[in-house]
Amino acid sequence: MKKNITIKDIAIKAKLAKGTVSMALNNDPRISEDTRKKVNKIAFDMNYYPNESAKNLASGKTGSIAFIAPRFTAAFISSILAPVEFKAFKTGKYIHGINPYSTGNIVSIKDELLRKMLYGRKADAVVLMTLRPGPEVVGEYNKRGLPLILVENDMKGCNCITIDNINGAYKATMHLIKKYGKNVGIIVGESDPPLGQDYHYISQDRLKGYKIALSENMIEFDKNKVQFVRHYSYEEGRDCLNNFLKKKVKMESVFCAAGDVLAMGVMDQAKRESIKIPEQLAVIGYDDIQAAKLLNPALTTVRQPFEDIGNMIYDTAIRLIEGKTTEEKHIVLEPELIKRETA
Repeated sequence: MKKNITIKDIAIKAKLAKGTVSMALNNDPRISEDTRKKVNKIAFDMNYYPNESAKNLASGKTGSIAFIAPRFTAAFISSILAPVEFKAFKTGKYIHGINPYSTGNIVSIKDELLRKMLYGRKADAVVLMTLRPGPEVVGEYNKRGLPLILVENDMKGCNCITIDNINGAYKATMHLIKKYGKNVGIIVGESDPPLGQDYHYISQDRLKGYKIALSENMIEFDKNKVQFVRHYSYEEGRDCLNNFLKKKVKMESVFCAAGDVLAMGVMDQAKRESIKIPEQLAVIGYDDIQAAKLLNPALTTVRQPFEDIGNMIYDTAIRLIEGKTTEEKHIVLEPELIKRETA
């Protein structure tokens, strides 16, 4: 069997000290660019790969950042992970260590994953996407020194990055009221999930923003103009519009607070029912995913600053992992209403 290539083998081939080779392979700034390129070429030619287990054992690091989300097919989650991935490749840190874990929206799975990451030391930092840990879990993470970052949730003891969902929903609803009248429907994530499934606070905040806009315009809240969804899917969008039509709910517009993908389902069903957008039904989505501007008509939506969120997650995680900060930050970002053709 062919022996494993070591740093010593590369050093002999390169006629350099082992320490110099090690620093070159780890992109140490004290090593010149020419030397770094020389060492890396020899390492490549000799099929050298570092023993990650030994390296991690020596450093006390796992080489991974865990991202835990209800499901990674959601447009919001994947849109945030894209800039995180880009930043990893740009900096050369955690290139192969961005590890996603899905809970399926089940509380017991989330709790088990959080325990696994903490007690099994499976990651150097844990990012919870739209999920909320218990206060005792936060205490344990802090006690053991494992960074815990929350996205779209806010708790003491964690670094948190949130979007002002109340204001985002308020802006969208106010725009629809001013331009199309008082009969504004809303489709939003469920606020009373089945037992054992996670509760998402962003849905509550978006419904609150909708209600504030109604109240400021002296419009009575009508529960018939509200549809709750679980999966934030295209199919649910179609079903929701069908339900509104079956109940003969009077609407001049609908705010799809559960996301752009769902709004696309509403638009598709409207087309099937020969309902003209925006002449007969104005539509606003939430997120501003790339496909939103490519639709015909192009979707008016509430833009979430995905790139800013992703960059902040990555930068915060690296600073905490490397011990460059111990400051607990609670960052709130403002969404923006992007006006296009559907409203």
